Amino acid sequence: SLSLSLSLRFGISFNTVDDEGVNRVSYCGNYGFLGSYPRNPVGRTGLRGRGNLPRWGPNHEVATLLGRWRREPGAAGRLLIDEKPVLEVLLIRPGTSESWTIPQGFLSKGQTPQTAHEQVVLDQCFDISSKSEADKASITLEVKRALENPQTVYRGSFDDPMNTDNAWLEISVAMVMVDDNSFTVDLKPGQGIHQVEWFPVTEKIQRLQSNLQQILFKALTMSNAYNPYSPNLMS
Repeated sequence: SLSLSLSLRFGISFNTVDDEGVNRVSYCGNYGFLGSYPRNPVGRTGLRGRGNLPRWGPNHEVATLLGRWRREPGAAGRLLIDEKPVLEVLLIRPGTSESWTIPQGFLSKGQTPQTAHEQVVLDQCFDISSKSEADKASITLEVKRALENPQTVYRGSFDDPMNTDNAWLEISVAMVMVDDNSFTVDLKPGQGIHQVEWFPVTEKIQRLQSNLQQILFKALTMSNAYNPYSPNLMS
């Protein structure tokens, strides 16, 4: 088969998790092949080869959306707009970008999604590697506790300029609600991250990475929060 010919040529197994723990199963179902190369199930991009992605076929990322309820200034109650509570989301701005995005990273070989979600938050929002051993232990425990019951917001293909006909990004977005006291350690941008901030979604977030707008729409809908985004983003 075409899949077998590529396996023999590169030692790669497709549509499966290989013996080393590399997951090349697509959220979109079994994908076919162009010649002996995996075919992007979403369609042609005009780019061939692996491009700048680490793997042929699906490249899995996890994104962790932390949310909390916005409080009325100087009061204990939640801020409401149109009788719906306002959600705050934790976003990062990578050092090379003007856009804000959700903390995210590649799923490593053999890594579970849950562990990956925790690592993304620790690395990008708390710069865990720069902490003292005591702070590392406490913030790791706090993040693990906060992320115990994530809700899947989206799992599937992810529109990105790095996608090619033969290698593409797929993303699993988990949302976790936290409270004001969830973390005792201050936020600190990790390596390669310029800023990390809570954003109240009282209006559309300026300079939000465009491929995240429909994901944020879905998260706000799931939370029954005030939602300034339009449902036609989901088409």
